[in-house]
Amino acid sequence: MTIKELSVRISRVAREVGRSLRHSVGGVFKMYGPTRVIFNLNCSPGRQQKHVALVYLSRLHDEYGQTESLFHPSKEHYLIMLNVLFEQGFIVDLYNCSGDTPYNFPKETSYDVILGFGPLYIRLCEMNPKAQKILFSTENAPWVVREKFARRVEYFRATHKCEVYTIRRDDFYTDRMFSISDMGIAMTGSYNVAGIKTILPKIERINVNALGVPECEMGTKDFERSRRRFVWFGSRGLIHKGLDILVDVFRGLPDCELSIYGAPRSELRGWSLPPNVKDRGVINVQSNEYVEEVVQKHAFVVSLSCSEGMASGVATCMMSGLIPIVTPESGFDDCPHILSFDDWHQEAVAETIRRAAAMSAEELRQKESEVSAYAHAQYSSEAFRARFSEIIIKTVK
Repeated sequence: MTIKELSVRISRVAREVGRSLRHSVGGVFKMYGPTRVIFNLNCSPGRQQKHVALVYLSRLHDEYGQTESLFHPSKEHYLIMLNVLFEQGFIVDLYNCSGDTPYNFPKETSYDVILGFGPLYIRLCEMNPKAQKILFSTENAPWVVREKFARRVEYFRATHKCEVYTIRRDDFYTDRMFSISDMGIAMTGSYNVAGIKTILPKIERINVNALGVPECEMGTKDFERSRRRFVWFGSRGLIHKGLDILVDVFRGLPDCELSIYGAPRSELRGWSLPPNVKDRGVINVQSNEYVEEVVQKHAFVVSLSCSEGMASGVATCMMSGLIPIVTPESGFDDCPHILSFDDWHQEAVAETIRRAAAMSAEELRQKESEVSAYAHAQYSSEAFRARFSEIIIKTVK
């Protein structure tokens, strides 16, 4: 499916959801937004249907009809998840996952399935002990995150001789969400699933969906110029994601360049960036600027995260042929198309960057084509739809 066809399909689903929302709550929805439960989507009177509570990100309720200028793939897979649940004949009630109790929170509604995460997910599970409880996990297990992040904070303090002035964003997940669930759908690779299974043994894995990017012609890039250029494509939590280590590494590699996209200015404030490390701000991947500035000028995308579900920014860049170099904790399964940081300390990271920059243009051109083909097969929205549908059909009782 082409990007244009996929955009048309997602827009159609968004319009269908929007119509259902308007029919369900009228003008009140726009007034109250995520503080309201949206009841009985896809309800067919006179038909026996299972009832699902979908507990997900509140901002997606606010933006349900907007599909332009996407900056995170959660909006796409949220609509896909809704569409699959509709196709399987479920009645769906929508909740936001925040800790605020909606003013029309049901006290006695009975659900067959509760799918999602967050404080309201826990509350609904406790109110419906007989329901099938499915945790939708887009991060690594919180007990794993705490341990691995503590090591990064300790390393930051040891290498910078100062206190940490910015930390990882607030966690969406708690241990309780895992222990209360019957099963999980984990958006991550097999390396991270091992930690999750220590508390939640029944897991179905699903790959992240990359953001749709413009079609890029392979084989046109000047790798003699781009092979020493690397991209960091992320968001909040710069120490958690290892950007501090990468900046220090590139400080010692003046013949290589690192472009930073998506890092919050509030977290970068006070950082001393060397001349070969540039903060590029935020970029819309569905633009020609993304192709010209990110794809054509860089050979690699890097992730030094200590613990992810699956780094969507890496998957998105892979769709355009950028060659990934990631830690195992970034959430990707081992394959010949993905390079690895096997050690996240500065000396080892620097050696991995040197080896990558020394690859020949011929090697890189071959790898670019392989990476793009692999990403389109594994991380497209259609692949997400097929896998999510397979999981729901197989596991929902």
